[in-house]
Amino acid sequence: MSDQEAKSNTAAAEGIVNIVSGAVMDPVTSEENPIGSVASEAANSNPPATPAPHSSLGELSTAEESERQAAFPHIFSQRVEKVRLKIKTELNNAGKAMAYLNLLEQAQNLVSQGSSYYEEAERLLSEVEYHLAFRERMARASRRVGIPLFFYEVIWFIILIWILIQINTVPTYEIIRNSSPITEVNLVHLLSSLIWGGLGGVVGALYALWKHIAKEQDFDPQYALWYLTNPVLGVMLGGFIFLVIQAGFFSLTAGVEPGLNIRSAFVIYVLAWISGFKQNVVYEIVRRILDVFRVETSPTSSGASAETGTER
Repeated sequence: MSDQEAKSNTAAAEGIVNIVSGAVMDPVTSEENPIGSVASEAANSNPPATPAPHSSLGELSTAEESERQAAFPHIFSQRVEKVRLKIKTELNNAGKAMAYLNLLEQAQNLVSQGSSYYEEAERLLSEVEYHLAFRERMARASRRVGIPLFFYEVIWFIILIWILIQINTVPTYEIIRNSSPITEVNLVHLLSSLIWGGLGGVVGALYALWKHIAKEQDFDPQYALWYLTNPVLGVMLGGFIFLVIQAGFFSLTAGVEPGLNIRSAFVIYVLAWISGFKQNVVYEIVRRILDVFRVETSPTSSGASAETGTER
């Protein structure tokens, strides 16, 4: 082997050694290959520190629960005193005030018996707090909605009374009576029945306002539509009562003997007012009228219908 070949073999061997040791220069960036240095640094670096042990979630929740159970009687007592003060200063219904105070006393007795009764005591206290909050909302609603509804009913009352007086004066009475398109129907009585029904609806709405705002103190603004429509519904029911009596169903609904004539129109007006004041009266009248027109079938025909699968 010549000296030149020996030198080239020696250079090749040195190149292989340099590649293995990671000391080769990168041809693109002309920088030293970092693979070898990174590997050596990783080998010489210290191992990561072991994290400190943490307490388990179960131990934390148990400790928090113990703290909450220990603080519950004190917090509960503060809430009870706050509610009791509100009852004494804001509630003006003696019956409900005594009922709420009894519930608070029961709740405090349950707390004194141990932590196993805390849940039931919390329920009783929450019930009293809910009722008091509900009454506060109803009180605000009665001032915001109830007062305008009161004036609405009063306006209806004034208008209906004015119309009732106008149609019963002598000149107007004769004009309306003579202009009736149906000779068998007294138009004045029909209009008066409509008005008396509307007056019954107005009085019923005013009574409901007094009951739920002043007496029960549980006024709910969601029923505002009932107060708005009650006078209109009373007018319609007053007309229905007039038609029922005019058609001759009075003996079937009022319980008088058949063939008895109505001598006074005030009987119509009274029934119209009652129907406007309490609509359940009309429902009972309708039910009795439907009973009159009910078709009774004999047992034989009923059995035949059941066998053939037909309906009557």
